Amino acid sequence: MSAHSGLDRVDELSAALEAAIVGGEWETGQRLPAEPELAARFDAGRADLRRALARIASRGLVVPAPGRGFRVLSAGDRQVTQGYQALLQAEPARLEDLATVRQVLETAIAAAAARNRTPTHLRALARQQDILFNPRRSLAAHVRADGEFHRLLAQATGNSVYPLVLAPIQNRLTESRLQTLKSFGAQIAHMHHQRILEAVRARDESEAAAAMGEHLQVNQRHLEHLGETRGGQDPLDTEPPPLRPVRRPRPAR
Repeated sequence: MSAHSGLDRVDELSAALEAAIVGGEWETGQRLPAEPELAARFDAGRADLRRALARIASRGLVVPAPGRGFRVLSAGDRQVTQGYQALLQAEPARLEDLATVRQVLETAIAAAAARNRTPTHLRALARQQDILFNPRRSLAAHVRADGEFHRLLAQATGNSVYPLVLAPIQNRLTESRLQTLKSFGAQIAHMHHQRILEAVRARDESEAAAAMGEHLQVNQRHLEHLGETRGGQDPLDTEPPPLRPVRRPRPAR
């Protein structure tokens, strides 16, 4: 493949990965090769490859697999996710509507994750927490870790439908997640996630659901506050600034 600008390169990689999946190179349910293998095959940088993988995941071609990597979805699963994504884009959800759906969906996910999680899921969730806790990591890294935590919980339920339903909502929330983490910091998200993780680790379904419910309520209040400061504009409809590394002062010793 020829070299292009960063955006064009991601487009090119996404198209190549999609062609390989649709062409049947990897079977339904199969994990994609590890990042180093994919990077070597497509002569790609790791950053561009990860963006391309995230993009084909948003299209319903793959889903994050427990632990690390991505798993190929069946054609039927792709149609469900792609159709759902198209509906959300055609009929943009209001903040309060999306918050209501998340309360029902993600509290159920947290409870099911507490019931069915494996040690592999716990390790993967803890890795995302390590990123959120680290003030030296960029805002972009914090946004990805925040979203990945919720996706991993859906994977940990053992119910293949939960990730399909959650994925389009997660994609819709990328902009608002950027704004809340930029305005309020990653520490609050880390604190809420830690309570959820501890309940999931203890297999405490009711506490996991309660912790998730509180997390979503606080997040909604943050979004409402941002909307008020922008003259009533819904934060979900606000164009976010580009993700850039954020330099933060080192914690005092």
